[in-house]
Amino acid sequence: MAIKLSCNLGFFFQSEPLLKRLELAHKFGFGAVELAFDQYECDIREIAQTCHDLSLHVELINTPKGRWEQGERGLAAVPKQEERFWRMFLQSVDCARALKCKKIHVMSGVCSPDEPLHRHFATIVQNLTRAAAIAEKEDLILTLEPISTIPGYYMNHVEIARAVIEAVSSPRIKYQYDCFHAHAFHSNILTPLERNIDILGHVQISGVPDRQEPSVDASSSLIPVLFRILESVYGGYVGCEYTPSDQTNPDLSWAQSFIT
Repeated sequence: MAIKLSCNLGFFFQSEPLLKRLELAHKFGFGAVELAFDQYECDIREIAQTCHDLSLHVELINTPKGRWEQGERGLAAVPKQEERFWRMFLQSVDCARALKCKKIHVMSGVCSPDEPLHRHFATIVQNLTRAAAIAEKEDLILTLEPISTIPGYYMNHVEIARAVIEAVSSPRIKYQYDCFHAHAFHSNILTPLERNIDILGHVQISGVPDRQEPSVDASSSLIPVLFRILESVYGGYVGCEYTPSDQTNPDLSWAQSFIT
């Protein structure tokens, strides 16, 4: 099974507007993209038409970020914000439908200092149980990504993701593995992947620890081993979620044997 790579447009070509970034992803050989939040700020029909014209598949989108300037980073685990989460989730479903995208990364949000952790857990389980019914109807996968770079972020370890997935108990809720964040939590970036292959729903890669181009040198990098594991257990796209050293002309020589 060949590895298929998607271009994360939250990191690539950041100085360009979204439609231009789509064109550049196509120009540099990507057949798929991942979108962070631009789809909620642009005309979704233009995005869909551009992807269609370029034969670009949209592999993954995020749920809306919420009030970013007020510190929100999604709302799935935030108590007392259930109805706002639901409206934002339905917005992401509408976007996914328009873009023919089958994966939505559900942003959990930042913990409230006034709420105990068990309330956050109960909130995200309740919200995702409700969301899973929509995901089943729409044939969607909802992913949970442990993130190490957002202070106070609820979904900050794979063990939390696994506990939530098991509590919801729906095949529509999956684990999103990112080797950059895995490096922050584990001495071996493969550990969380190998221990959670049974709930794996999406994969993202980058160099570690600098989050630039991945190294495929087998003597110094685990990325080739990661690819060998994925070849046998994962059929989806692998997202390139890193900041290229050169945003104008990214060096993709490391990936030439993988891009499809």
